[in-house]
Amino acid sequence: MKVNIVYSDKGKNNILDRQAQALSNATGWSYTKSPSAKHDANHFICYIEFGEKFSDWHLTPVSAWFTHKESHQEWKLFWWELAAQNADLRITAARQYMDELSAYGPAVLCPHPAVHEQFKIGNKPDNEKPKVGVSGFVHPGGRKGEKLVARLAGSKLGQRIELVGAGRGWPCPTRMYNWNELPGWYNSLDLFLCTSTIEGVPMPPLEALACGVPVVIPEGVGLLDDLTGDGLYRYKSEDFNGMCKAIENALGDRQEASDLAAIVEPYNAASWGEEHKQALLDMKAGAHIESDRHGKRGVIYVAYGEPSRRCAQGAIASFKKYMPDIEVGLIGSEPLGCEDVFIRCNDVDIGGRHAKTKIYELAPQDWQYVMYLDADTEVCADISFLFNVLMDGWDMVIAKNPVKYHIAWQMKRSDNHDECDYTFDRLSTGELIQLNGGVFAFQRNERTAQFFHAWHTEWNRWGKRDQGALLRAMFDYPVRLYVLENYPWNAITRYEKRDDVCIKHYPMTARRWRGKVYQRSDSQAAWNTVRQYEKAEGLQVSK
Repeated sequence: MKVNIVYSDKGKNNILDRQAQALSNATGWSYTKSPSAKHDANHFICYIEFGEKFSDWHLTPVSAWFTHKESHQEWKLFWWELAAQNADLRITAARQYMDELSAYGPAVLCPHPAVHEQFKIGNKPDNEKPKVGVSGFVHPGGRKGEKLVARLAGSKLGQRIELVGAGRGWPCPTRMYNWNELPGWYNSLDLFLCTSTIEGVPMPPLEALACGVPVVIPEGVGLLDDLTGDGLYRYKSEDFNGMCKAIENALGDRQEASDLAAIVEPYNAASWGEEHKQALLDMKAGAHIESDRHGKRGVIYVAYGEPSRRCAQGAIASFKKYMPDIEVGLIGSEPLGCEDVFIRCNDVDIGGRHAKTKIYELAPQDWQYVMYLDADTEVCADISFLFNVLMDGWDMVIAKNPVKYHIAWQMKRSDNHDECDYTFDRLSTGELIQLNGGVFAFQRNERTAQFFHAWHTEWNRWGKRDQGALLRAMFDYPVRLYVLENYPWNAITRYEKRDDVCIKHYPMTARRWRGKVYQRSDSQAAWNTVRQYEKAEGLQVSK
């Protein structure tokens, strides 16, 4: 298929020109300053240019890249709507715009814009003060979040750090850098801060990560919610106190530069090109390009430690037997080899709950429908029903605890009584169905994003089991929840002796310790318990 990329500022070496050039190099498509009637299709890298100059040009099918919507700027909003109405295909890298663009016609997510290969890990200076950087060009309207930077500069935290800017307009020491100087600038930082409220990507956090620099990023901005892995410190957009807390957390942690760079490995010209080639081929073929409401599906397992990894191998094999067309993801410290997608995440706590409660963030972001199954489960039949429930409009589907422990009061034990008392007091009752976090599925939307963020935050309060945290998060951020019976969807083998089930659950078999742990599960005492048990049982000792 002959496609022509269009951008009148070709050669200006700005962000759109660089993305257009990367796309041209990866696909072999031509790149010119105006559309061509001699091609099969024309792709506008700038939707504004299509809307303003060529919205009535239809000598070939037209696609356009919709970066970000600036509703506060009337003229940009006008061009956004006009371009969306007249393009044959709408492309965006930011999931937040998919539903809106789909209302105009075919729309597709191309979520991996290319990070230039010049951005890589370099020499890291030993800064006297932690050096925190912001980057970009500040425009009228405040969408770059410069007011947050000004408040930070004048705060007590701001006095403990060296706050610097690259670009123009920041309320801190700022200078312009040549394009080839930027990698050195990123590598000079201890932390990169993004304060934007509206973006299409944005590129600076991706470039900083490629240089091995941790980032503090706002939620709900551009494609930043799609980034997965440790070394990402999030805060609610425009929340100054939350931003400061994220900065302090980031500066207090130690991250491996190579792990940070690995987060953005998928953001390369090859991926960017393949996503566009498929989108344009589908447009030419007249394929129905669905909105994100009917997107890709996948299942996640979490496995750390020898028993859990052994269980996960059997669990994944059983899933693939009955659900062969669904991708399988594994979150852990090392791959097993039987998974389709491996997501590396540090082994933070002895039960893997740090990773589990971050599933919204860690699971592949092009999966619209995500299922989670404990490593000690066995799939015994086709379980497409769980995905079908989500496609019917439910936000989340989850199993409940077995009958013996089906009320929240009944989860109270000697090692969690303090958290249970806190939970029942906060919810004003314990007469609630006790949900089981071993079998659930969800679709990505604003409600589930808030819920999972809250679940991880609530789990981190106590750092033990995750069921109390789940109930508290659900109380604060309710979702449209479909609750499953244990038979046939979560048959705990201690209590369910039937074989005509869809999912069997073998409790305790994936644990790398026995007995009760009274401390936080991410504490040194908890890890000592695990390592003593592993040594005694001849298991591989957790690092």
